[in-house]
Amino acid sequence: MNFKFLTSLLAGSVFALGSISLIACGGDSGSSAEEEPGTSSAQEIILSSASKESPLNSASSINGKVLPDGKGGFELTLTGSLEMNPNFIPEEHDESEDFWFTFDSLSFTVGKYGDDGKVYLVDSLNVVGDVQFPADRIPIASSYKQIPLNQDKIGCGKFVLYVWIYMSVEEDSSLHYTALKQVDFELECKPDVASSSSAGPTTCTELAHATVTLSNMLGDAIDYMSIDGAADAHQLTMVLEGGETYLQAADGISIYEEVGALSDVIQESICMEDIQKHDATKTDKMLIELGAWYIVVTPSGSYPVKAKSKPTGNEGELTLDYYKKK
Repeated sequence: MNFKFLTSLLAGSVFALGSISLIACGGDSGSSAEEEPGTSSAQEIILSSASKESPLNSASSINGKVLPDGKGGFELTLTGSLEMNPNFIPEEHDESEDFWFTFDSLSFTVGKYGDDGKVYLVDSLNVVGDVQFPADRIPIASSYKQIPLNQDKIGCGKFVLYVWIYMSVEEDSSLHYTALKQVDFELECKPDVASSSSAGPTTCTELAHATVTLSNMLGDAIDYMSIDGAADAHQLTMVLEGGETYLQAADGISIYEEVGALSDVIQESICMEDIQKHDATKTDKMLIELGAWYIVVTPSGSYPVKAKSKPTGNEGELTLDYYKKK
């Protein structure tokens, strides 16, 4: 997989002094950060304390969810916002003083949980967000929405994204503050293609490509009864709520996120047996993003769907690429 990492606004600012320490667990202390967690040369992440006080508002938060990036890989989609506490007064300062706190920068580091429960460095991300520093507020959902994950580099398992937040007061160079937020996430291990292909020929239930346009005004639906011969009408419809587009599954079918194995390039046909889904994402109502594959599971099989275009408000049409039995 090829992943393009963005260049940092602050070159060399990924690790702030006193924020993260790396301890080589044996061998050469200059070992690569990409060693397998728990091995003798892996570097454990030791987090030093953040500032004991901080102008960061206590309601500030960063949350994340792993989603396919549309290129056969994954990205961590972030939500939340960072804001200042307007009532914060630094220690040993008079309440009558006027302080103007700003965000100076953010830095991102990915750690992986080892079998020993410790966290080991696997990637330092140089990420540029859509925000100009210094800033009074950082809307994470729009400024740092997608964090690319290089699974070829970090592997699979349980991870943590550390986000270091640096703040200061321009009028007083001594007033510098550091806060830490972290987001835990998990990447499923992909099947060993080499070993599975050596097991011999496999069955291929061929699925053909098709397109469909669903309208919430007309009550359109994909009827899987006509597609897979099921006894009941297993329908998939579109729902628009709060400006977002959802696929709604009727009784008898479920919707999952796809693991990123399907090609962005539409094929004339694919094998149902090659379809992979995130089992933990099962739902009957799925928020739809453009370009991402989703898997509809009926009593007789699994069928990929992907949005080509979708409404921009609470009215309109959703056009889908999807695969059905020939």
